[in-house]
Amino acid sequence: MTSLSTRNLGTLATSQLRALSSDQVQALTTDQIVSLSAAQFRGLNSAAIAALTTGQVVAIETRDIAGLNTQQINKFDTAQIVVLSTDQIYAFNSGQTAALTTDQVQALSTDQIDALRFLTALTTRQVRALTTDQVGSLTTADLTSLTTRQFTAFTSDQL
Repeated sequence: MTSLSTRNLGTLATSQLRALSSDQVQALTTDQIVSLSAAQFRGLNSAAIAALTTGQVVAIETRDIAGLNTQQINKFDTAQIVVLSTDQIYAFNSGQTAALTTDQVQALSTDQIDALRFLTALTTRQVRALTTDQVGSLTTADLTSLTTRQFTAFTSDQL
């Protein structure tokens, strides 16, 4: 895969990218990752998303993160989640935020929590999964934006 130029990789159809094995995905260079379009990222299957190395995840453009579907976001493991930049996290839409697993939510740093634009998209399970450090990093504006249902999901230990 590394011998494919970024130009050639950019011309591959989503069906061709979807057919890549995990080993082939892991062989992509960060320059090749950057060269993929949002449509090509949307075409990657769940196994390909899970196979991305942390270096590759860091290289994903924010516009491409914003284009991932909820099933793809859900396939990021916690090692991939922790390396996402705050700009990448800021690119999450409400559906992507709601798709985070509780393990993914707990893996977010306080800076990443601060970068989430759609706190109101958090489910009650996700709210209960927040660590005390994450809850402590919430601003007054964050807390007042939460719904009553979200706020009552906090445990006594979190508050």
